[in-house]
Amino acid sequence: MTASTTSAVRSDIQGLRAIAVLLVLGFHLWPDQLTGGYVGVDVFLVISGYLITSHLLRSPPRSLRDVADFWGRRLRRLLPASLLVIVATVIAGCLVLPPTRLLDLGRDAGAATLYFVNWVLAASSVDYLGAESAPSPLQHYWSLSVEEQFYFVWPLLIAGALWLRSRTKNSGRRVNDPGSWGLVAVISVFAGASLATSIAWTSIAPASAYFVTPTRLWELGAGGILAAVIAARGPVAPVSRAIRTTTAWLGLLLIGVSAVVFTSATPFPGFAALLPITGAVLVIAANSDGVGSPSQALGIRPIQHLGDVSYSLYLWHWPLIVLLPFAIGGELTLPWKLGIIIAGVLLATATKLFVEDPVRRARWLSARLSRTYALAAVGMVLAVSVAVIPVAQVAAVSAAAQAELEQIEEANARCFGAATLGTDDCDLRGTGIVPAPAVAIDDESDAYSDDCFAFPPFDDVATCSYGDKDATTRIALVGNSHAGQWLPAMQEYARSHDARVITFLGSACRPSSALIEFDTAAIAESCREWGQAVVEATEGDSFDLVVLTAASNGELVGVPNEDFFDASVEGYVEPLQAWSDAGTEVLLIRDTPIAGFNVPDCVALNPTDLTECDGPRADWLTPDPLVKAAERVASDTLTLADFSDRFCDDKTCYSVIGGVLVYFDAIHVSATFSTTLAPYLADEIDAVLPDAP
Repeated sequence: MTASTTSAVRSDIQGLRAIAVLLVLGFHLWPDQLTGGYVGVDVFLVISGYLITSHLLRSPPRSLRDVADFWGRRLRRLLPASLLVIVATVIAGCLVLPPTRLLDLGRDAGAATLYFVNWVLAASSVDYLGAESAPSPLQHYWSLSVEEQFYFVWPLLIAGALWLRSRTKNSGRRVNDPGSWGLVAVISVFAGASLATSIAWTSIAPASAYFVTPTRLWELGAGGILAAVIAARGPVAPVSRAIRTTTAWLGLLLIGVSAVVFTSATPFPGFAALLPITGAVLVIAANSDGVGSPSQALGIRPIQHLGDVSYSLYLWHWPLIVLLPFAIGGELTLPWKLGIIIAGVLLATATKLFVEDPVRRARWLSARLSRTYALAAVGMVLAVSVAVIPVAQVAAVSAAAQAELEQIEEANARCFGAATLGTDDCDLRGTGIVPAPAVAIDDESDAYSDDCFAFPPFDDVATCSYGDKDATTRIALVGNSHAGQWLPAMQEYARSHDARVITFLGSACRPSSALIEFDTAAIAESCREWGQAVVEATEGDSFDLVVLTAASNGELVGVPNEDFFDASVEGYVEPLQAWSDAGTEVLLIRDTPIAGFNVPDCVALNPTDLTECDGPRADWLTPDPLVKAAERVASDTLTLADFSDRFCDDKTCYSVIGGVLVYFDAIHVSATFSTTLAPYLADEIDAVLPDAP
């Protein structure tokens, strides 16, 4: 086509930026309608790759000083608005967010400031507990982190390729001339390697693949290839306007189809990202203009303005979406969503006029490179310092809560935690609350800190051992995270009964012949194989007792929702029958009540009215397919224990019982409350193992 590498602003690219940011806005505000609007980020990446590569080919970096100059320009362009939004978001978050969210806010603010938050989010995405967490108001900085990491590598790659050319013969062309097909080949190899990584990673672990840099660099590289091809080909005959117009419309069609057809279930980036990436490349390559071209519509002033402020609009929109519900105390209705769009555009416009442009154009700043780096360092230190504020708040609460623990436990005495329900003279709520809601997320069993879970793709059967290694009584704790939440109670039993507890825990996986839904079919099958391996490792006389419990939520492969319970029952029958046939004593614990909302958040927001955080027993205590499966097998070696009455009375399940916060998130029991269940669990185990010490 006739796309140019001049420095003039292209209205079609500005219009494409506007489309990209509108797709992201639409997806975040109406995810059920614009299900694939997240591809707007991919369009941004292609544009960035094209423009940055075009710039580098106009002014090739021939020394480290040139590379440093390039980085300085990027800092002046991107850092001021980025740091402004981070600081504003942290301050606003400290004002409106419940204390339970502050630790993550500070962590993400620090990571976003230093441009590695994409790796933090990638790690969280494979954390089963992290999946239950609410979105961070700064999680959209993941794409900026990818871009900044690209900007660090890209000029070095270009400079290295030019240096290599300078060491070889060049058939009459200047050795330092950046316009060469050799450079196209270098960029293509780089992008191709990233694309292959993206496809492979997405097929194995799509949750983390979405965020990590190696799976995204090819998208920026696609724009880079286009810029390099244009620079290398030299003057050619112009392509007709009709062809360019058709190409541009085709590119927009591919982007639009992606935005409408793709969903959160689409494996992405991988192969699927080729569709919007190709679309963006076609629009840029076409450089269309004139009657009938999309540039006519994209060139109107409102669209151009959105393109001009798209960077700041992207920065501002997500914190508004996440924080506003806490500020208004309710869901975002249509008027509020429209208000977010208006406020986002106004904030973005102000940021561009009064922050972005003045810093970018400041001659005193660009006159000496050291000033740019010094100011960038000061700004980042300031932002990191602000990010420490919510972390410090939580640390102070944590220290106070630890000091109060013994006081609250002593004040509640025999009515602490699970001992409360069923005791007539106990105060249901008790005195105080431990753990404090702000630090409840960390009140989890040692199974997490000790890395006791097998995670996808379930390559091995991970185990941990607790208690005396020479103990005569050996107990296996088997299941998923809802088995892991019983570990504190099991540890108490091990200490008081000279027993050894070995964990066999799978993240979101449980022993079942049914295929549990995961990101890929291969992971689903590996989960089933993990369950079979656990049964084989624990059956017979390997253990004196197997304690089995699991959350049976989620989905099963190929099973509609209305058949989920029956299919789950059928899936449990096979492992239970195997244990029974081998004569293994199995204690089945009925699954604990599930709140379905973040309980610490609720308690933090309603400290004087905890009834807001309780729920009907009929809703929280759903049927457990494991119990039904045990009835189907009907073996003398299977014993059922039901502790529901320690969480609920006849009508209500409670968020705080006897001074103890029952849950550390929406569905998992806190370690403190689990410990208070130890005496009742011991009674059940002793009934099965009467000869145990």
